[in-house]
Amino acid sequence: MLIGFPIDVKCFQSSFSNDKNNNSNQKIIEIALLSISNGKIADEIERRMRKLKMVNAELFPEFLSLEAYCTDLAINGSTVDNLNGIQLRSPLGNRYTHIIPIYLSEAHFQRSENHLKTLISVICCGIDGSEKSDYHPSMFVKVYPALMNKQIVSLLKCQTYDSEMLLTAFANLLRTYRYVCSKDQSVQEINDKHVKEFCGNEKHRTKEWTNDLGELLFKMSTIDQSKFPGYTFENMASKKIFYEEFFARQIFWVDKYWKQKRVYNFFKQFHDASTKLKSLNVAETDEKIKVELQDQCCKLLNQFFEASQISLRLLLFNIESLRTFVTPEFDANLDSNYGLLNKDRIQAFRKSMEEIKGLTKLSQFFQRSSCPIQSSEAAFRLIMKAVIDAQRFRYCSQLI
Repeated sequence: MLIGFPIDVKCFQSSFSNDKNNNSNQKIIEIALLSISNGKIADEIERRMRKLKMVNAELFPEFLSLEAYCTDLAINGSTVDNLNGIQLRSPLGNRYTHIIPIYLSEAHFQRSENHLKTLISVICCGIDGSEKSDYHPSMFVKVYPALMNKQIVSLLKCQTYDSEMLLTAFANLLRTYRYVCSKDQSVQEINDKHVKEFCGNEKHRTKEWTNDLGELLFKMSTIDQSKFPGYTFENMASKKIFYEEFFARQIFWVDKYWKQKRVYNFFKQFHDASTKLKSLNVAETDEKIKVELQDQCCKLLNQFFEASQISLRLLLFNIESLRTFVTPEFDANLDSNYGLLNKDRIQAFRKSMEEIKGLTKLSQFFQRSSCPIQSSEAAFRLIMKAVIDAQRFRYCSQLI
């Protein structure tokens, strides 16, 4: 029996196009893919896939058999070969159009591999994707991390009783992704390329090229460490680069948050406090002045947390999920339990979820994330660099 998750596939939207018409976006991709198939553009397909942003593909965290899917299709007068996205209803009442297979064993995956490749082509190129263009490994590298990221976003919103199947869905998607990377050299190479380019070249760190840092984290967790040990998230240099880009992406939203509260000079206050910190002579400065400055700095840092707390908590969920699941024994344990998670592991993650949701200070975020920030001065340096980078990358207008 082939097992997967029901998924409502509608479209991918291109982040490199401002056209709101999804069909136009798909047509652009189809034309590019056709020209590639004729050998006109060497790496265009991988570049196009990398710049896609998923907006309308929702995976439901409930197991579904391919047999049940085919039965539902037959009842509605269709077959598995018809990719037009007929709306079906899952056993839990969710409206879905397709089933996305997962890895349970090598034999199980091999039986579902052709269906998976066809589906991924449909997700990337529309319902005619499999006719207009063949599956390409870059499509897999785009789709699975994006679906994993959506499960983590759902975890942030969910109640505790909903978390078990969301975690199970995430774990199985991650297991499938890691398996395919290990077995398909072309998928592994594209995964590793994205991580290497992000860590090695500033132009590949920006939103234009790496549009989602959550997806990048999952790619970093799957990189071939025997070849590229310096590009994992545990590597301090890579971690520093990641956090610098992450905070640069927060600046626009933090500024917008405080402007909505009629605070129009938030980062000017940051800049002034940072300047005072740099010029502070600890030995000569009056104790009262030092305390006042320290209080001001703590207030500004916590106001930054207030404005960006959803993104900060989401990142912590991403990091915690990898700490929980990317372990030496994880794959074997999941396989031996037919895709189900150990209850102790689920409880441990739930405890972490509650702790993360309870954070109220930026210093708590740094401690929880193992970000190498040990003082207010270091936090101010990080955020002021983020402001400069955000302005330089045109994430925001001139703030200071």
